[in-house]
This record gives sequence, structure tokens and C-alpha cells, in this order.
Amino acid sequence: MKQTVVLLVHREASHNPGSGRDDRRFLRRAGRALRKLGAKTDFCEADAIFSASSSAPDLILSMGRSREVGKALEAAYPGVPCVNRVSSTALTLRYTLYPLLAESGFAFPETEEIDIDAIRESVYPYWLKRRDYHHLKRGDVAFVCSKGAEEKALAFFRRQRQRNVFRQEHVCGSKHKFYAIRDNRSGGFRYFVFRSEPPAGTEWQLRKKLPGLLERIGLEIFGGDILVDPDGMVYLVDLNSWPSFKGLQREAAKVIAGYCRELLEQINERTGQGSEAV
Repeated sequence: MKQTVVLLVHREASHNPGSGRDDRRFLRRAGRALRKLGAKTDFCEADAIFSASSSAPDLILSMGRSREVGKALEAAYPGVPCVNRVSSTALTLRYTLYPLLAESGFAFPETEEIDIDAIRESVYPYWLKRRDYHHLKRGDVAFVCSKGAEEKALAFFRRQRQRNVFRQEHVCGSKHKFYAIRDNRSGGFRYFVFRSEPPAGTEWQLRKKLPGLLERIGLEIFGGDILVDPDGMVYLVDLNSWPSFKGLQREAAKVIAGYCRELLEQINERTGQGSEAV
């Protein structure tokens, strides 16, 4: 049987301002964990996908977030399974994600898409957010607490040629970031951790409600931001594909390697093909 080949794709430079080193370190660690399980790994910058000429891998782990990189992956390696799937990553763009979050069963801050030149009256404080990608530049998410802060944020979006943005209510409460890795066999999670300790009952609410949302989006490796108000209500504010698992990279890389091994076993069972196991 041939040796399993896994292609690891680093995130685009434009999509990791200030975190490129962490992203690269994490992907390298995932690669080492995969090699310990017997796989061969290749490492590729997202921008190099546009000129990819190597033979097709058995599996792709892509931190890429742009639509252009997703299309390039599908064109270069048609039919090769990708984690996360290109279609799932596309659903984390805010203009597609926010309607899904609003329908997810979680509380969701009141949010509207607005023309930045059509703002008339505002109730402070609130948030202005870029309508597509999560974080390309500092200023893509702005906390607006006064007329002056509003004018500054709107000027930034005009310079970025972002005519439409999301205006979102400010929810008072504690903010927490979580990281997770799906378990395809059980439908639950093989890894779920918070960066900071949330109030009691928060994790139970997430574990109960997230699987249904993830069935619609299809994310396998992801992170998210929540707000917990003083009454314990959990607001799911954002989901993103392939976070850098800051501070948790060693353990998360091993979990991802195990997830890949199981995924490839499932694929081989369905197709009747065999490879030297990851």
C-alpha cells in the first residue's frame, strides 16, 4: 500500500495579521504529529496553490480562508478531501454566517447590515464590523461609544472601500473564546476547550446547541467567540475556520492528527482503497 500523503496549507498572509508565526508553528506541529502516525506531509503557502503542480495528496489540511484560495484548491486537487471543506470555510464569511447564527437557537446580538453613508441616528455603544472576513486589518471590528469614535470607524471603512458593514448591538457580559475539533463518528467533539474559564453551564449550552449549527456549516476544526450576560444567557457572536489554538497547540496538533487518521480510515472503508495508515 502507498504511504498516505497529507498536504498542509498555511493561511494567506493577508488573513493572519500579527499571527502568521503562530499559525505556521501550529501547522508544523500538526505535520509532526501526522508523521509520527506514518504519514508523509507536504507544506505549502496558500498563495502557492495557484501554481500547484505536485501530484494529488490523500488529504488536505487548509488554513486558507479566502474564496480565491478555496477555488484554487478545488481546481488543483479535484475530489481530494479538505479539512475544513472549502464550502464550509465560505460559510464563515459574516454575511453568510450571521443569518445562520441568528437561526441557531443561541442568543444573538441584534445585527443589521447598513450603508456607511446612510447612518442617521445611533444609540451608543455598539459595534461596527466588516461584512465578509473576520480580521484582515486592525479596525475591521470597531467598538463605537461616541460620535467621534463612529466618525473614525466610518472613515476607516471608507478607506478600505467597505461601503456596507454590520452594525451590532453591544451586549454587556464576559467574553470567551473557545476552540473545538469535531468527532464525525459521534457527532460531538473530540476536543473542546476555552481560553478562559466561562460561567458554570456555558459549556453545556454550547455542546448541546452547536452540533445542529455545525451540521449546516460543516466545520470540523474551528473556534468561536461567545458572550455570557449577567443572567447566564450565552450569545454566540462568531465562528471561524482553523484558529491558531494559541497556548494549546501541542495537544490540539495531536488531536488533529488522530482526527485525520480516523477520517482517512472512513474514506478507505467507503471506497475499498487502502493506504499505509495515518
